[in-house]
Amino acid sequence: MKNNFERIKNQYISRDLGNVDFRTYGEKAFDYVSELAREAGADKDKSICNITYAIERLGHNHSIVDNLVNMAEKMLHERLMQKRNGKSDLPGPEIFKNGIIDTGRIIGIDVDAKLRIDQFSGNMVIYGQYGMGKTNLNLYMIPQLISQGIHVDIFDVTTDYRDILSIPGCSDGLILNHDTDRLNPLEPIGSPEEHLQFLWEITRQDFNLRDETKEMLFNYTNQLYRVFGVYEGNDPPTLIDLRKFLEEERTNEATSLANKRKIRTALEKLSYILGSFKNMASQRRGYSLDMLDKFCFVSYEIGSLSEDKRSWYMKLKLKQYYYKGIIGRDRHKLNRIIVVDEAKGIFSKSRIGDVTNYIKEMYTKSRSIGCWWIIGDQFATELADFTRAANCQIVFQTVIPKEIREIGMATGCSESMKLEIARLGKYKMLQKITDFPYPYQVMTHKSMVKRHIIDSEISTLMREKLARLNGNSMNNKEEKKARLVIRENVTNTEREKTQTNRVRINKNPFEELERFLRYIKNNPGTKLTDIYRALGFSARKGDSIKNKAKENDLVKEKICRTGRKGRPLTELELTEKGRVYTDEK
Repeated sequence: MKNNFERIKNQYISRDLGNVDFRTYGEKAFDYVSELAREAGADKDKSICNITYAIERLGHNHSIVDNLVNMAEKMLHERLMQKRNGKSDLPGPEIFKNGIIDTGRIIGIDVDAKLRIDQFSGNMVIYGQYGMGKTNLNLYMIPQLISQGIHVDIFDVTTDYRDILSIPGCSDGLILNHDTDRLNPLEPIGSPEEHLQFLWEITRQDFNLRDETKEMLFNYTNQLYRVFGVYEGNDPPTLIDLRKFLEEERTNEATSLANKRKIRTALEKLSYILGSFKNMASQRRGYSLDMLDKFCFVSYEIGSLSEDKRSWYMKLKLKQYYYKGIIGRDRHKLNRIIVVDEAKGIFSKSRIGDVTNYIKEMYTKSRSIGCWWIIGDQFATELADFTRAANCQIVFQTVIPKEIREIGMATGCSESMKLEIARLGKYKMLQKITDFPYPYQVMTHKSMVKRHIIDSEISTLMREKLARLNGNSMNNKEEKKARLVIRENVTNTEREKTQTNRVRINKNPFEELERFLRYIKNNPGTKLTDIYRALGFSARKGDSIKNKAKENDLVKEKICRTGRKGRPLTELELTEKGRVYTDEK
């Protein structure tokens, strides 16, 4: 048959068209391509079926048929060579022995594409255009991970991952957003001073702070840390406390005009951050990972955040995972899977600087700290450069030639296989694992999710879990009131019922003022901030007591300039009236 086709083809090439029956030419071409496809085991491939259909319909047009035949020969050549030499580009069931995570069914053979835990441990990266099946594949794999007892953390931009709650065995999951999550950015992770350096560096990157503003924020926050006693283990301040502290510094006469301008810029950024994170930023302590790990999965819904706030929030969360993995006892053991959809927000070059190299280190050294990744996004050059070392690489359809070339190079595709990337279609993918030298086509299964959970329902489902997480029951108003007020029961014989009265505790209203004046008398020349720290006063409370003492002419301020730049420092000393008052007390 091949010789008959080549004879007709040679007549066409030699321009001896008088003896050529073009309809026979099309029929022979159809038979030739069909036979090649059957021999290569690709007769059911969508691309080959399209070629044979076009030859059948356009057989009278010899130039189109010739181009289609050449295309089919190029696509099938490598498969034929491997098969004729006793090799196959499709993996056998032996490499999937003891597989635990099913990703689909290999096209061409009767084998499920299952990943062993050691194949999965080098991270997974998923590329593909919108609507091709990336989220569907994640929704199919995550319940399998949960059934293995592996905790999953998800950064969800689309609110699709909340639907995992409807899958049997996954109902004990937690959905958090900026209204229900707790993450105090000023709560130190590791060393307080190193945490402040990290916090204001990522704030500089994501919110375009100038270097001098970043340094000023670091100095003021470090000063606030000392006022709150964070270095001694006390509760940290919040961003709201920092804003009040900066507002007081801005109105302070001793603050220079240049610093006032920097403080104004910093206050604008803080208001921008607080306006988006709302209740989360007003907490003293955030949720610890030990509390969150009690749930089978935690999904952080961050779709309402802009890209800069999303990047900033994710970096703070990932810092918790990184720190826990570094100090954890079970290193080199899988503790959690991190799923990041739309990953360019944290992995692209525009968002990662020197200070966030810990994210790269966390990704590349994931096995040693027990945090393994599933990263999905549309293809981006910077993302591919960063993730090409993943043990499992999955590619859905993409049609841009540059992306096809780079993806093909990263996954080790042959020239014929690169052409398949643009023809994969919905729920079909190329999968490449380290244990096997070639990528192979897989048909993914539809996820077990059957419906979408709306906001009102998610609020009802999470109410009891959040109450348990916060340490309060559903009837928390009465419990909270009982904790805050000391009570005694007095029986009223006339009405025969129990009434509740408050127990009043007598307290000297001038006690804190007297402590303040006594400390100044015993420690002359002490800086104002050191006085606040020693007495355990916040900046706001200390300034209130200081102003009260100044109004009554008990103390007076002394501004001294120190250092090479003449930085102003405030010292307090007692007046004559203050000394007499202190001696009497």
